[in-house]
Amino acid sequence: MFIHFGSNQGEHTDVTQPDLTEIYPDIEKAARITASAWQGTIDIDDAIQEISLALLADNYVENVIAMDPAARRTVLRKIGQHIAAHYRTEYELFSGHYRYGPGEVRGLLHRGALHDDPRDSFDAGTADLRAAWPALNKRYQAALTARFLNGQEPGDGAERMRITRAIDTLTELMNRNVRSQAAPGHDGPGARQAMSNGRAAWVTRRDAQQRLRALPSIDVL
Repeated sequence: MFIHFGSNQGEHTDVTQPDLTEIYPDIEKAARITASAWQGTIDIDDAIQEISLALLADNYVENVIAMDPAARRTVLRKIGQHIAAHYRTEYELFSGHYRYGPGEVRGLLHRGALHDDPRDSFDAGTADLRAAWPALNKRYQAALTARFLNGQEPGDGAERMRITRAIDTLTELMNRNVRSQAAPGHDGPGARQAMSNGRAAWVTRRDAQQRLRALPSIDVL
């Protein structure tokens, strides 16, 4: 049996997945609610696709089918909301409207952004950090490498302050790069200049490896 992912107004993609037929009307309803609440961020077809993909991860299909109908509808709506929020964040990153904070950059470093194979995820933040890294002075690079790549604890207060200042400087460099990629004067279609090859490669790997992990576990929704 085939499921048609998409609204009646657009083209449909046939995907073989018998389990989803049982709750497809609920998925479509959740997608319509999501698209209506987040107009301009995600459309119905994309919402149906993304909600369905989320359910296919980690046996979510079986879990959601087993739920009480009212609880199932609530969970599907929450998944749709989370997906739409993720889409908006991606837009902010690529349109130049996003601004990093030092805490966020520190989190990227803790999650392995300096490793050859980041341990947590390939995301746009990691791509921006790596793009800004060459502009960071060597002293700050050494401090961050020792702490976040080699795992060395700061020796004293001066070293801790150096790490903090290095993160602050790296944060500003990342924000400067993001701003520089936004064309001046408008923020509509075409406002963002082409991504660098490095950033595009990271985003492509992120999309391929992390698409189904963009959502929290249904257990915590």
